[in-house]
Amino acid sequence: MDLVIIMLGTNDLTPVFNRTPLRIALGAAHLIELVNTLNGGVGTSTDGVDGLHLTAESQRKLGTAVAAKVKEILK
Repeated sequence: MDLVIIMLGTNDLTPVFNRTPLRIALGAAHLIELVNTLNGGVGTSTDGVDGLHLTAESQRKLGTAVAAKVKEILK
């Protein structure tokens, strides 16, 4: 579980977000709180092994559904 928290926090370190060390720390604390309340996330809103990410098949299905909706909107 600690590895997931570390990986989730790495996006905050990119320069494009221009975040201070304090904001990064607060964001990491919030992620820890979320992970702790998800009970690992397994069996919740996702089907990936970590409970946070979609499987490749689910990503494909979601992408197909979004593409269909965009096509419908753009008609």
